[in-house]
Amino acid sequence: MKLTRRQLLWSALGLSCTRPAAAKPKNVLFIAVDDLRPQLGCYGDSFAHTPHIDSIAARGLTFENAYCQQAVCGPTRASLLTGLRPDTIRVYDLNTSFRKAVPDAVTLPEHFLHNGYHTENIGKVFHGNDLMNDRQSWSVPERLHQVEKRDQYALEENRDPDPWKKTAATEMADVPDNAYIDGRVADDAVATLDRLHKAGKPFFLGVGFTKPHLPFAAPKKYWDLFDRSKVPLAPNPEKPSGIGEFPVPTYSELRSYGDYPDSGPIPDEDVRRAMHGYYAATAYTDANVGKVLGKLDALGLRNDTILVLWGDHGWHLGEHSHWGKSTNFEIGTRVPLLISAPG
Repeated sequence: MKLTRRQLLWSALGLSCTRPAAAKPKNVLFIAVDDLRPQLGCYGDSFAHTPHIDSIAARGLTFENAYCQQAVCGPTRASLLTGLRPDTIRVYDLNTSFRKAVPDAVTLPEHFLHNGYHTENIGKVFHGNDLMNDRQSWSVPERLHQVEKRDQYALEENRDPDPWKKTAATEMADVPDNAYIDGRVADDAVATLDRLHKAGKPFFLGVGFTKPHLPFAAPKKYWDLFDRSKVPLAPNPEKPSGIGEFPVPTYSELRSYGDYPDSGPIPDEDVRRAMHGYYAATAYTDANVGKVLGKLDALGLRNDTILVLWGDHGWHLGEHSHWGKSTNFEIGTRVPLLISAPG
């Protein structure tokens, strides 16, 4: 057999001339979390209760300096999932499809779809409305990806006939996890993993959790994990001096709910209630992440699956006098990003 020049060089270097066997494609479990700032145990927050998310960090890589492209749900998700900046895809709001500006863009799940993967979406991965979702990214239609405001509540007193009315900013109900949408997303993801495992085809599974997005609603047991009197408050609640009005939005997401004042000081007890709610909602999401990871382990898929968990942007919890997102401050743009891959 006549050797090629490359094979002769490899042989001289003591390297194999044969092509290695193709590695088995890894699955991808791609977990998106809405309004989650790096307020997690793996990022140094000792008050948070996030053991399941922390376990991903323990087995993988924690990105300490991950930042979103724009601190608004729709633009940042479209940017991350296309790999293109907002000024390329022309998405700056919650009602614009990136396909209008870049119809030929190939999204992350679409790339896997084109390369022999089954791709599936449960919950909010793209922004949760039909205009901003991308049907061509998925093998089957999206599920549980759009939820009206009234369905973010479990208590009937908060479920207004107007499906998008913001009634209570917090809700603590003594109900099972699947009384709220994220519990149903987790249940669906567990069942889907069972089905995909039996099918035997490599998969890209997008799972999107809405908490800790407002309203800060979660089953009572997650509120009970924390002593409200000890909830840490923002160390910098005042606007920085000399910056003018532009850097801090006049719109406050928290104040848009019916049980918070539209303007003026927020009573101390309501500040603590909101902080308590954010920690409780985050703990609830962590438990739902744990259910999905538990099924992955039970099926023996952990060593065949790349895990990614990311937040779409930060969120002000009173820092710089703001309660919401939509700023370019560190607290609005820095996000959690964890990747755990076999080996």
